[in-house]
Amino acid sequence: EAHKVEHERLLDGIRDIMDNVEHDLYANYEDVLAQHLGEWFQTHFRTQDARLHRMLP
Repeated sequence: EAHKVEHERLLDGIRDIMDNVEHDLYANYEDVLAQHLGEWFQTHFRTQDARLHRMLP
């Protein structure tokens, strides 16, 4: 369940970025999106996915 919640957080963050782009709040949204995705994947792979792999047979 916690793993799924983390994926939902990623999607929520992407939606927030998209909303801000629609309201012209980001001059360079590509950098913001790349930073958000990079940070999320680094943390996710290091924590959530590592735990999942340890539980698999």
